[in-house]
Amino acid sequence: MSGIPAQTPIERKIIILPGLLDIADASHSVLAEPGSAMRELVSLARVVKLNPAHGGLAEACWVGLDPESVHLSQGALAISALGVDPPERSVHFDLSLLSVSEDGTLAEASHQLSPHDARTLAEQAKRLETKSLISVIGQVVDHGLVWLDGSDELATTSPTSAFGKPWNTVLPEGDGEPLLRAFIDDSLNLLNDHEVNQRRRDEGLPPANILWPWGQGFRRPLPNLALRRGEIVTAFSPLARWQGFMRLVGYRHADRSKALRGVFPAPRFMSDFINHPGSAIFGTFGASAMRKHERWDHLEELMADLDEHLFTPLVLRQKDAALTGKRIEWLIHCPGPLVEGKMHPGLALTTLLRTQGIPFDERVLDDPKVPSYALHEPIRDLLES
Repeated sequence: MSGIPAQTPIERKIIILPGLLDIADASHSVLAEPGSAMRELVSLARVVKLNPAHGGLAEACWVGLDPESVHLSQGALAISALGVDPPERSVHFDLSLLSVSEDGTLAEASHQLSPHDARTLAEQAKRLETKSLISVIGQVVDHGLVWLDGSDELATTSPTSAFGKPWNTVLPEGDGEPLLRAFIDDSLNLLNDHEVNQRRRDEGLPPANILWPWGQGFRRPLPNLALRRGEIVTAFSPLARWQGFMRLVGYRHADRSKALRGVFPAPRFMSDFINHPGSAIFGTFGASAMRKHERWDHLEELMADLDEHLFTPLVLRQKDAALTGKRIEWLIHCPGPLVEGKMHPGLALTTLLRTQGIPFDERVLDDPKVPSYALHEPIRDLLES
């Protein structure tokens, strides 16, 4: 209507940074001495504490849902990430291309495995299909398997838990056991002497010679957040799980193949996030591994990259928005670490609350004057503002 001023549209930017907080050793804090851009962001926003979640799905938190209320299997997320919608009573599996060594133990197969060779091997899964087992081919070592009219009353072993163990000691158990064991055994027989693996052995590389289903589960219903909130949000991350989850709630995910440059987020990927015209969520997840392996040089390089390619452009974008009458609201979300089996509180920096001039680092975690929120609440409040 002509007499009513149009509401200023809001552009929302959310940055997910697990692993930045250091509870155990303050000498390795990367937030206590922030770069110039981070210091300016702290001056523009409010620091709040994040209570840890106990269980559920982390990806749910990153779109503002209570993670403890959402339960989806790895298989359901993997199949969704591959863009497939099987019949309702299907059991979904992640299907990994792994390596069985000469002594029969399981190991990773991705070492110097080209996308072409990986796809050539994975496509052999089509020869193993039955009336009830259907393969879904993805990228490199990550694929999917669908069991039509199946049951999730079975136990499988994830690759990371199976590595270093004889492959025939960690096979599926329970409903569908004969079907799935035959699939695995047949894949080893089919792939072991494939010309790709003969060449890899000649080159001194491990064979990629077994297809491993794991992470089984049914797809559970989720709310369509795009319809509920009236906006399609785009995620920028390297994670297939998150891509699968975003699809299930009606959101989008950027091309994951452009996400990384080595172990660090690619500068162009960060730029695409900052310049995305709508609301967007960015996540980088290497800091936790860097801390675990004490790669302090990598952690410092990561923070320098974030300051240059993420925080500085965000400051500039907010200044430009102020000059042009646009509105940008943003949130930096740092979940607390897992230390000795216990989840610790985290921190968030949000423009939805007034600034209060306190630092954005580990020192405020014990400050009772800093307000606390459930892990997902600041993200929910921003996306629904």
